[in-house]
Amino acid sequence: MKLWRNLFALALAGLGLWALLKFSHDPLTPTVRKHMEEYIAAIESEFGDADPVCLRDVGPFPINPKSRFLPFGCTDCETLVEAKLIRKDPASGEYVLDKLGKAHYQERMDPRSVLHRTDIRRKDVSRPRLCFGQTRVHALVEALPAIPFGSQKAISVRIIPEIRDPAPFLFTAEARALGLPEPKQEKPGAPWLLPPQIVSFITDHGNKIAYFDNSLRYGKWINEK
Repeated sequence: MKLWRNLFALALAGLGLWALLKFSHDPLTPTVRKHMEEYIAAIESEFGDADPVCLRDVGPFPINPKSRFLPFGCTDCETLVEAKLIRKDPASGEYVLDKLGKAHYQERMDPRSVLHRTDIRRKDVSRPRLCFGQTRVHALVEALPAIPFGSQKAISVRIIPEIRDPAPFLFTAEARALGLPEPKQEKPGAPWLLPPQIVSFITDHGNKIAYFDNSLRYGKWINEK
C-alpha cells in the first residue's frame, strides 16, 4: 500500500511539472489566449482599412496631373503607368484606369468621414485603392505581457498574415517596385503567407481593443519594426 501511495505521489508530481512546463512556455499570455478570436477579428478589420497588398489613396479617377493636390497614392503616377495599372488619356491628358487597374480598383466608404455629415461628396468619403488580394490572420503565434499605457494597457502580438486569392500581379517586378509584398507558399496547395509581423494595440479595462498603435514597441521587441 505504501508503494502505491509513493507511486501515486510521484505521478501527481510529474503531472504538476508537466503542467508547469507547458504553461510556462506558452507563447501567448492568458489574456490574449482568452480573447484570441476577438483580437484576430479586430486585426483583420484593421487590415480592411490598411491591407498590405493594397495601394491606398490612388484615386478617384480620372486624375488631372496639373492638379495642385494629387492623391497621396498617385503623387508619382508614372510608376503606376509603368505597371500598366493606369494610363494617360491622350485626349484629356488625365490619368485613367487601365484594364489591369480596373480589375483591382475599389472604393471603400470611410465611416469616420460620414458620421454626423449630411453634405457628403464622393471624393470626401471614398477610400480609393488598388487591391491584389485580401489579408487575413493565418495564426497568432506570440504575445508580450501587457504594459500600463496611461489608464489603459498596451499589448503587442506577433501574427503570420495570410493572403487570400493573391493576384498574379503580386508576383511581378512591377509589384516590388510599388512596395507590395510577395507572399510565399511552403508547398503547392499551402496558404500564401507573408513574413511574421508585430501588431500593437491599446485595450480598455475589460481587455477590449480601444485602438491600434503599430508604432508602439516594448520589451524584447523594442527594436523590431
